[in-house]
Amino acid sequence: MTIELTKFMRYSFMLAINILFAACNSDREAHTFFSQGRVIVDSTAQGNEFLPFDQGDNGAYYPVYYLGKQTDTLFLGHRPISMFSTEELENRYDSARNWNSPADMNIDVRVDTSMNGGHDIIYSHFSEDNEREIIDSTKSIKAFTVFIANMSDSLVMMGSHNFVGYLTREVLGIDGKWIEVEHRLTDLCGAAKRSLILEPGAIMVAKLLRYKGDTKFSCRLKLSMKYGSVEAYKTYSNIYVDYFDNGILHLDKESI
Repeated sequence: MTIELTKFMRYSFMLAINILFAACNSDREAHTFFSQGRVIVDSTAQGNEFLPFDQGDNGAYYPVYYLGKQTDTLFLGHRPISMFSTEELENRYDSARNWNSPADMNIDVRVDTSMNGGHDIIYSHFSEDNEREIIDSTKSIKAFTVFIANMSDSLVMMGSHNFVGYLTREVLGIDGKWIEVEHRLTDLCGAAKRSLILEPGAIMVAKLLRYKGDTKFSCRLKLSMKYGSVEAYKTYSNIYVDYFDNGILHLDKESI
């Protein structure tokens, strides 16, 4: 039996499992992708609009939909992973000693533009009559998929809550220089919030929300870990092409 036939049979079997998974979640449409030798089942509907770029509030937000072991099939839920910490997770890492030093980090960041997924942004208000949150509307934002893998043999903390804490986006300007168009989110309340820990060989799958723009540019993600004001570790994703507003890139970098 050839290698190609073996792969085809394995993918056919996994595809059958994916169809069963989708049937069990028939209230939402599941999308199946093949990426980097594995099957990705995304139960979030594909986005139908772009995210406006707000120069006054351009925080880098990359919601995480999967965090765990690398397997042949990864299932992405219709919402990001829970942002709340649990006793099990706290106990698992509180006593751990194999934390990575910046000098030993080896993190791979890859943007997959073939996986056109989505991310729902929910707008709501609190109803005093019902004493609960009422959903007003939902926007489905177009998104690419980001894979972050810990290639080292030690633990790495990648952020908290339910989004990657160290990613920002850069766009290649017409002068050939990379311009960082986002800033990292800081000053967040961390009480009872989950720490996002990548174990050795584990993978994190996040969504890259796509900005509305008028021009195609080369883009990349920068993963930068700082300790105080010192940039102790930095790496970049692959270069990909996406839209961005040309006029914004002509502004002074301090205003972005």
